[in-house]
Amino acid sequence: MPGAAHAAQTGPNTASAILVKPLSIVKSEDLDFGTIIPDTGGTVVLDPTATPTCTVTGGVIRSGVCQPAEFVGAGSVLQLVRVRIPPNARMTVTNATGATMRVDNMTVNGTPDLLVVRLNQRSFRFIILHPSGIFYFRVGGTLNVGANQAQGTYTGTFDVDIQYF
Repeated sequence: MPGAAHAAQTGPNTASAILVKPLSIVKSEDLDFGTIIPDTGGTVVLDPTATPTCTVTGGVIRSGVCQPAEFVGAGSVLQLVRVRIPPNARMTVTNATGATMRVDNMTVNGTPDLLVVRLNQRSFRFIILHPSGIFYFRVGGTLNVGANQAQGTYTGTFDVDIQYF
């Protein structure tokens, strides 16, 4: 006797693409420090490399996502690009009740698509290395978590200014 026929299983599929106009940038990923239990407080340092890491200090316990903010730009090979981040390389994140945390020591990493030419606290100059002129750069920083930090989802925004030369 033949076996019973089973219906094929299907699931949702997604497709995505990032369209970048020449001499512009588009955000492709949000800055995400993961899920944190503050315990006695401390910091979460997010290194904005292509394979990011989050390092904790103090009594902070962290798990989950460790994702730098990521941007895609389009210029031409060997073109000079200046990326500027917020003044004093810091921003504030806030939860629904108004509690805040500071993100400071913000930094930019563009390897392997960009070569560092010059940098200071909030301005980074690069040369585009990729033959297509398309490049990615990432922004990370240090999240300062208080010992009695209020729970909730903390969000904030920061501006990135880019100039092509």
